[in-house]
Amino acid sequence: MAKAPKSDGRYGERLLAQRKAVAAEFDIADISDWRVRRLALLQAQHAAAEDMIADGRAVDINGLLSLDKAIEDLRATLKASEGIEIDLQILKRVVGVFKCCKCGERNEILDCVKPEPPPALPAPAAQPPACRRARQG
Repeated sequence: MAKAPKSDGRYGERLLAQRKAVAAEFDIADISDWRVRRLALLQAQHAAAEDMIADGRAVDINGLLSLDKAIEDLRATLKASEGIEIDLQILKRVVGVFKCCKCGERNEILDCVKPEPPPALPAPAAQPPACRRARQG
């Protein structure tokens, strides 16, 4: 059985740096999170393929394209799982002429009177007495 050549550790360091970069990009604290590990591994494999191409070796283009697709899908999944921040500002009622900060359109807001509340519903009527014919019948 042939022994694998001993690594000088640069690939492990490269993968660790890739994990840290992915975790920072998607704001994930744990670099051992399975999503971070998977994306970093896919990106490291892509980098290895680039190294092979730069070295003049042939690379299976279909494998590289499927690797690109897997990276794209995982990135989309991580992007979708990010939290959404909603900024809500409650404004007081305003009256006058204002310019829209987005489109620049002039808006005139007139003072208006609040509508009166609808009248209260009448109390339900008492049950009508039973019909005499119904009793006689």
